[in-house]
Amino acid sequence: MYMHDVKHQDQGSYPVCQTVSVLKAMEWQAKQNGYGDLVLSVKYSFINTRDGGGGSTNDILEQLKAHGVTLDSLYPFNPNEYSDNWRAEWKQETEGRSGERYKVSSYKVITSKVDSQEKRERLDKELALRPVIVTVNADDDWFRGGLPSGKKWTRLHAVVIIGKLPNGNYLVMNSWRASGNRQEVVELHKDYPFAFPTVIEGVIAPEPINEERNMKLLSQLDPQWSSVKLGASNLTMGRWGCTTVCLSMISSYFDDYISPPALASDAHNYTHDGLVIWNNVSSKFSKMEFVGRVRGTTQSLMPRILDSLKNPNEAVLLQVDNGAHWVVAYSTKFLTGRLTVADPLGGKIVDVLATYGNITGAAYFQRRFGAPVIPTPPPVPVKPKKRLIKAENSPHIYFYNGVKKFRIPDWYTFVELFSTMDGVEILPPEVVDPIKEGQQFVSVEP
Repeated sequence: MYMHDVKHQDQGSYPVCQTVSVLKAMEWQAKQNGYGDLVLSVKYSFINTRDGGGGSTNDILEQLKAHGVTLDSLYPFNPNEYSDNWRAEWKQETEGRSGERYKVSSYKVITSKVDSQEKRERLDKELALRPVIVTVNADDDWFRGGLPSGKKWTRLHAVVIIGKLPNGNYLVMNSWRASGNRQEVVELHKDYPFAFPTVIEGVIAPEPINEERNMKLLSQLDPQWSSVKLGASNLTMGRWGCTTVCLSMISSYFDDYISPPALASDAHNYTHDGLVIWNNVSSKFSKMEFVGRVRGTTQSLMPRILDSLKNPNEAVLLQVDNGAHWVVAYSTKFLTGRLTVADPLGGKIVDVLATYGNITGAAYFQRRFGAPVIPTPPPVPVKPKKRLIKAENSPHIYFYNGVKKFRIPDWYTFVELFSTMDGVEILPPEVVDPIKEGQQFVSVEP
C-alpha cells in the first residue's frame, strides 16, 4: 500500500510533526472518499488545536472531528519562512476565519503501544486498509534501519506508516526533508517499537457554499455595447469595460438591473480616465450599495470572499491578473477547492486561479438598507459552556464527561490542565477555594 500521490510535507523548523502526520493520513482518506487531491492547512489545524499548542494526536483528531480544517491554499504553510513569532502570526492569520472545512468523521486508536505480537498483528491488519499514524523514537539510529524492540525512548516524533515490505519491515512517510541520512520515506525494522498507532476511518467534505449566483452573464465584447465609451473618456466598453459589466451583472442579482451602456453613459460614474468611481456608481442603484474596496493577496482576501459567497445579501467583484481585470465571484466547489467567477471577457464561468493566477483586490456590495432582504440562514445554535464546580468528599477529580479521573492537589495545576479543553468554563480562583487532596470536581450546566 502506498499514499497514492499524497504530497510530502516538510515541517522545517516548526514543531508540527503530529499535525503534518495526521493531515497526511486525512488527505489519503479524503482521496479514497472521492474528494480528490487535497492539501490541508497545517497552520489552521495546529493553531486551532488546544489553543494553538498542536496537542497530541488524539487532540488533533478531536479538533478535526469537531471543527475540521480548511485548505492550505487559504493559509499556505512554508517551512522555509520560519519566524521567532510564528505562533502569534499564525493565530492572527487564522483567527475568526476559516473557509469551509473538511472533518474527520471517525478515527480509532489501535493500542497505546505496539509491544507484543498480538498488537503488531492488529496494526498490520489496519495497515492493509489505510495509513497508520504512530509516535516513534527518532534518535540518530532512526535513519539506519530501525531499533530493536525495547529501546529506551528519548526523542518522540510522529510519522505515518504507509506500507509493509516483503521482508516484513515498514515504510514510513517522514515530515523531514531529504538531506544527508534523512529521507522522506524511511524503512523501519519489523520489530521497531511504535506508540499510539491511530487510523482515520472517514472524512466528511463540506457542502458547496452555493451552486451559482442567479444573475445575468454579460460580456463586454457584446456588439450591443462593445463600442460604447466609458463616461467622458475615449475608452471603449469592449476593451476597458470589465468593471462596468461586472457592476451590471451584480445589479441583476439584486433585482436592480442597469445595463452596461446605461451605466457607461453617465459621466459621473467615471474619472476622466474612465476609472469607476465606486460611491457615485452606488448612488445610481436603489437596491444595492457599495461597501468597500480592499487590496491584498489571494491568501489574505480569500476568507472574506468566501464569507461573502455564503451571504445571499452580498456580492463581490474581484480584481485579478495582477490588477488588470475585474470579475464577479460566482460559486465555489470545495471538492476541488476551486473558486469560479463570472468573467465579463466573454460572459462565461471560469476557474479564477486557473485562468488568471491570482486575486489582488475586491470590491464589496450589499443589499441596500430598506430594500427587500433575502433572509440569511440562522446560525447553528452553540451549546452553552459547562462550569466546573467543587464537590465534597470524593477522592477524585473528574472531567465533565465523567470519563477521565485525576488526583491533582493544587487548584492552579487543575486550571492549567483543563483551561484549553473545548466547551469548559473555568471558574476563577476567587470563586472556588484551592482544591485539597481528596476533593472532587464535576461539571454542571450553567
